[in-house]
Amino acid sequence: MQVINVFGFVPFYLIAIAAIAAGWDWIQVPVIVYSSCVLYSVALIVVEEVMGVHRSKDLLLFAAVYGSYAVVPLGLIYRFSAHHPFGGYYRARKSNPKND
Repeated sequence: MQVINVFGFVPFYLIAIAAIAAGWDWIQVPVIVYSSCVLYSVALIVVEEVMGVHRSKDLLLFAAVYGSYAVVPLGLIYRFSAHHPFGGYYRARKSNPKND
């Protein structure tokens, strides 16, 4: 799993940071795919911690620590599910009003 993190996610983080900072709309699908992968991993971890062989003794602490791993991808999916997540439609329309 660490190989995926190093060779898959780290280059994605660098590209995503640049794309989000520049406001490039093409990053929309990769961000949604990344968020889905993280949510899938979190779902597996939650099931193991709640019902698995190595159950967590303190579920409140577990939720506090791993909660952000679910909240951030859900926020990214919400933000990038728009047709133009960076307002590209409004920027294009402002520069060329006949682009309707």
